[in-house]
Amino acid sequence: MNTPTPQCDAVLAALPAGPLSPALRAHVQACAHCRATEASHAALSRLRDDAQRSPDEALRRVHALARAELHTHPRARRWWWGALGLVALNLAVGVGSAVMLLTPGLSGHAHPEPSPALWATALLLLALLAAGPLLAFSPPRPNALGAGLLLATATALGVVLGGSGSVDSRPFALAGVGCMGAEVLLSLLPFAATLWLLTHVPAHPLRTLLACLSASAAGLLGLHLSCPVGTVAHLFGFHVLPWLALGATALQLRPRLRTRAFAP
Repeated sequence: MNTPTPQCDAVLAALPAGPLSPALRAHVQACAHCRATEASHAALSRLRDDAQRSPDEALRRVHALARAELHTHPRARRWWWGALGLVALNLAVGVGSAVMLLTPGLSGHAHPEPSPALWATALLLLALLAAGPLLAFSPPRPNALGAGLLLATATALGVVLGGSGSVDSRPFALAGVGCMGAEVLLSLLPFAATLWLLTHVPAHPLRTLLACLSASAAGLLGLHLSCPVGTVAHLFGFHVLPWLALGATALQLRPRLRTRAFAP
């Protein structure tokens, strides 16, 4: 079976409305995945018609189809398997990036002086790395996504307002471009893994934003603990703004990726 594409999502959305457009019909004829989807939709439509004529017979057919599907896929993986995998990846990359950037032989600049504000923000970043995937991928619960985004907001404020105030002798842009590049590069692995896992749940903007901000905090943690520049302008422009840009990028990319499962 060929790999599903975003056009397959368009076919799935258009099937309940009636006959497909010529463009979608041409796609179905060339796509094995969509032919199977169309066949399943036709079978369900027949079940609906049968239910209107003979409810008992339709119920027996539904049971038979359900048993056949359970025989084919007898086990379903719990939602928290993927979420815990992301937690482990986020923490590994986050802590690893901090260790790497704090190692004297690997970083050629001074490091910030430890302070209560520095460590408090680092704890917020660690909490976001660990709690973000669990809140984003858990079954729908009231206020779960809101709580995660509130944690992300508090973390961003801590990064911007908890700086040491130390300035850099280099020009503003030159001092920041290295921070921005390092943060994005260090975040790419958990960011890509999170986007892939998001295709296994229904698309939801707040879920996407929270999960990808959590993943991108891996690079932000290392940068927060190692960057000697502590001005608000630097911390917002080259630490927090790239982190927010990765979240915005995820919101643009997720609708273009094929959803592989629709279980809540």
